[in-house]
Amino acid sequence: MKRRSLLLLLPACLTPRGGAYAADEHSQLDFRDTVWAEAARRAGVEDPLLVYAIALFESGLSDGRGRMAPYPWTLGYAGRDVRARSRDEAERQLAGIATSMNVDIGLMQVNWAAHHHRVTRAADLLDPTTNVLVGGQILGHALRSAPQDFLMGLGRYHSWTPWRARWYGTAVWQLYLRLVGVASLRRRERLT
Repeated sequence: MKRRSLLLLLPACLTPRGGAYAADEHSQLDFRDTVWAEAARRAGVEDPLLVYAIALFESGLSDGRGRMAPYPWTLGYAGRDVRARSRDEAERQLAGIATSMNVDIGLMQVNWAAHHHRVTRAADLLDPTTNVLVGGQILGHALRSAPQDFLMGLGRYHSWTPWRARWYGTAVWQLYLRLVGVASLRRRERLT
């Protein structure tokens, strides 16, 4: 696989400022030839924006100015989300909790207990590219499990418990539709 652009991997959170990430003013929600597109292809979905919507739902962090972006060094465990300031800090924190096995890691909040077979070690999931591609694999499996019920399949990315899957699938789909509206608005603004 050719090296995908990491410049667009995190289109709204490229520049660290005081521990938080600020939006890149050039981001256009264009995911062609990015890791998001490769993850979507692996999942069997046409629009990489759906993969991005999952990442935003899972690890979204506000920049304090009304904009959100997926955050790569998010760890979810013991009912809370921890946002490390750097990959090194996230690796140190992960080393202290990985023994519990029930930790969600990175942009796509890949659950180590359920998906540890997809990587060599938990810290591998802190690599944004690896995390998004593994997320695409998980999404593809989830969608194929419910070919007649898209929202249930989408929701199984998060949980296979029916009511949780339905709730999650609906919530992510609504977020995706909002992102489609934003992308459409940005395209129109560029044309005028």
